[in-house]
Amino acid sequence: MTRVLFSFVAVLFFVTAVLETLDAQVTFQAGADGKAEFAAGSGLTVVLPGGTRWGDSAEPGFLLRTKTGNIPAVSVRQPASDRLDVGFGDGTTASFRTKTGNGFVLFQLEKFVPAAPEVEIVEFEMGRIALSLDLRIDGTLGRATDDQNFVALSTASLQVRPQHSRSGASSSNRAGCSHTFTQTEGRTPESQAATYTASCNEQNNGWSCRGIRFNEPKDLTGLQTIRAVIYGDGQGESFKIQPIDDTGAARDTYIPINFAGWKECSVAEALYDKIVHPDKIIGLNLYYNGLPANKTVECRIERIEAVCRRDGAEKIVLLEDFQDSQSAWWSRNTTVLRADAAARHGLDGSAFGILLGEAGRFLEIMPDFEVAAGLPSSRFYGVWNKLSPDVRRSYFFLTNFNVSEFDDALAIAKRGGFDRILILQNSWTRAPGHYEVNTKSFPGGLPQLVDTVKQFKDAGFKTGFHFLAASIDPPDSYLTPVPEERLVYGVETKLAETIAADATFLPTAESPDAFPKEDGGYTGHGCVLRIGDELITYENIRTDAPFGFEGCQRGHLGTKATEHLKDANGGIVLNQVV
Repeated sequence: MTRVLFSFVAVLFFVTAVLETLDAQVTFQAGADGKAEFAAGSGLTVVLPGGTRWGDSAEPGFLLRTKTGNIPAVSVRQPASDRLDVGFGDGTTASFRTKTGNGFVLFQLEKFVPAAPEVEIVEFEMGRIALSLDLRIDGTLGRATDDQNFVALSTASLQVRPQHSRSGASSSNRAGCSHTFTQTEGRTPESQAATYTASCNEQNNGWSCRGIRFNEPKDLTGLQTIRAVIYGDGQGESFKIQPIDDTGAARDTYIPINFAGWKECSVAEALYDKIVHPDKIIGLNLYYNGLPANKTVECRIERIEAVCRRDGAEKIVLLEDFQDSQSAWWSRNTTVLRADAAARHGLDGSAFGILLGEAGRFLEIMPDFEVAAGLPSSRFYGVWNKLSPDVRRSYFFLTNFNVSEFDDALAIAKRGGFDRILILQNSWTRAPGHYEVNTKSFPGGLPQLVDTVKQFKDAGFKTGFHFLAASIDPPDSYLTPVPEERLVYGVETKLAETIAADATFLPTAESPDAFPKEDGGYTGHGCVLRIGDELITYENIRTDAPFGFEGCQRGHLGTKATEHLKDANGGIVLNQVV
């Protein structure tokens, strides 16, 4: 009986171990072009033709950006071959349905369950993959490539866009120097610290640097003192703490390591201080200067903070405490490709794809992915538009065209040997939006426009219309007298108090620093707000209390100026549609 029980326990242990191994990695095969693998903690790597691997299993494959910080994914599982479940550190879960094809894996979000509904999610970063800085990045396509292979993060829904950014810690050294930066135990078993080790060759006065960018800017207005808790090695090197603002300007605080053991250091003097925006500190660099020749130095840093004085009171701002095991401090500097879903547009239905394979296969894989994702996939005579020879043929662009000029236009098109004719937007339509026919150019309206196109076609020319699909020109009925609900919006904020119909200052609950500061012209985002059914223009944003929009013109484009209550949402109407 004892032997039977022992065997049963052994088999159970073996089966459990196998299941845990299988759970440790989720794999999606993309035909012969490669595969995407998620580690147990959600880190994404791709295996490319020939066995080349790109990615870093330590970088979270999914991440929630909230107004109070980032929440990385901590687990993945595959309950079925076409499913992926993702778990986050706060208990939030996301379930995706997947579809694979030659060179791609499609992910469609079916269920998103936040652990704490009161936490305001800004963006859901999906399919995050950390890549070498040596790869070429095409930001528009969300693609990284070298001469042999590529990987791309592609959108498959309106609220998702491909993005890329630097991740991890920056790292630099003088020639002949090197360093490591690792998490270790602090002054107590319950606390954590960073062990910063650097070595120098025979050339004296070496240096090393480690740095990160903060997830959110820190406000060091009124900075008086930098404090740090350091375990020194007494070898005389200099430890430099360097905050960086959004302009790249820095402030240097030096602490000589002429002590051994733990010490709370406090330094008010800054030998160099060029900070322009103390309220927008975006990063922190930690240097060793004066490294002694042929030696290795090692210190532990437990906490770094800034002591500021504002409004007559002391304020302590934590710069770093090294408690987070997922912090960028411990990882190498990489480029992270990702697909970002904007929460303000709703996360439901968010979809993205991982495309991968040999570099020359990208334009072959993309049309198949478009079809699988249900995206528009334009084709000329059955050939995908990016590969179609028809899109490379010559065309005669008719600008400021009037139907009375038909004979002249046809003669020029024949003499030039053009393949097709393209009629400029302003010639055939009054304006983008509802696209009514321009009766100044075509007095007979739509029938005359149709007849003109037919005559060009009968003469042997393919004929098309130029138009800006995402644009709406005022005073289109999409904008006034009641703005259409489906207009595209950028950032949003809330009113800090109720405003009257004639108010020219709109107070906001938070600083509107994310809003455009100026119209920006054709390529800008504009300065038009929508609150309720009213459009409002503004001249300036006020980023110091009281926050808000200044110089407001109410009832823009003939919408009705009206009272708006406290906490009403106000969003920027993107310039592409106004």
